[in-house]
Amino acid sequence: MKRPRYFWGLSALLFALLLALPALAQTAAPAAAAAAPAAPPKIDTGDTAWMLTSTALVLLMTVPGLALFYAGMVRKKNVLATMAQSLAAVALISILWVALGIVLTGIFATASIGGTSGLLEGDPHLLLIQLYGVAATLGWTVAATYVLLKLVSLFVPLRVSLQQEMEGLDISQHGEALQ
Repeated sequence: MKRPRYFWGLSALLFALLLALPALAQTAAPAAAAAAPAAPPKIDTGDTAWMLTSTALVLLMTVPGLALFYAGMVRKKNVLATMAQSLAAVALISILWVALGIVLTGIFATASIGGTSGLLEGDPHLLLIQLYGVAATLGWTVAATYVLLKLVSLFVPLRVSLQQEMEGLDISQHGEALQ
């Protein structure tokens, strides 16, 4: 028997609610314990190092995984192009994620968390610093990419000559002939 679509949606919602039940069953802390001054949080360098390492490992696994996943869905002749497009998409999304995250930090930062206020709390100074950082990073990225492309083009031609393009790439590069 085929089940209607809303059945699966309701099943997923019920499952999510069941997972949230332990959080809903917790009781609030007594008022006396809540009134005691809490020690300021201490940033542990070991925890920070582990988070950075695990994030790097996840990213190192995700990019090839996505590339291989999407490459497995196309014909053999399109595998390399699909893998390159996956890598380019991940690179673009990473740059946008960092840039957007930095700008949003400058807007929504609050003094109670990081010690500095953002634009919403009336201090545009942090936003200007963050925008300067984004501009410097993007400028460095463009310059480094240009230098690397020029360096690669010394050893590997990135474009064919005009004569080869006019002749046709299939004939000039692959030796195919018209039948």
